[in-house]
Amino acid sequence: MSGLPRLRVTELHPNLLCILCGGYYVDATTIVECLHSFCKTCIVRYLESSKFCPICDVQVHKTKPLLSIRPDKTLQDIVYKLVPGLYQNEMCRRREFYTNHPEAEPLTAEDSGRDSGRLYILPDDPVSVALHPASPPTFSKKTLLGENECGHLEDKKVTDPSHVRYLQCPAGVNMAQLKRLLRAKFGLGPMHPVAVLACTSGDPLSDTLTLVDVAYITSWQRVRNSHLCDL
Repeated sequence: MSGLPRLRVTELHPNLLCILCGGYYVDATTIVECLHSFCKTCIVRYLESSKFCPICDVQVHKTKPLLSIRPDKTLQDIVYKLVPGLYQNEMCRRREFYTNHPEAEPLTAEDSGRDSGRLYILPDDPVSVALHPASPPTFSKKTLLGENECGHLEDKKVTDPSHVRYLQCPAGVNMAQLKRLLRAKFGLGPMHPVAVLACTSGDPLSDTLTLVDVAYITSWQRVRNSHLCDL
């Protein structure tokens, strides 16, 4: 996880945009014959008048083209994670639609714009980080992260939460900034080794990774009760 180049979202646009509407994928749907993807509403509307892929012109299906398209949840997850606020904005639009059209019946909770339990973090979201010493002789200090029902992060292994101190910061904070805060908090000199470790593997996290990156790399999960999850 170290030394990885950071790309701008604009550099990934060719892989995130639907050519039919020009916007980011919403309900990404893929044609099984050629694996080209589109927004669901865009490709369904297009196939009403054509039975060929709008990109490569391969025949989708001779008589029932809708049988040859499939939802691509992996692609949609990637888009929602890379484009800040897209998921939240889409859920707001869906709630507004079904509020104005009560006669319509959504197929799923996510279709209606309600919370689906997915975790998409914005850089400005508040995060509470619990600090705990690493087991010697690995590193002097480390950060173990989990998530509670309020969206704040804390350590699962804490036996007495009343003695835990938290550092609240935006999710966009990177590991280099956390390490500077650790040095200031514990009065450590510039030559003292400090690392932030992933508690699942014990590997040091790259200075360029943000808490948002760590959340997605380690699959943080939202928890609805007092039980916390591992990073």
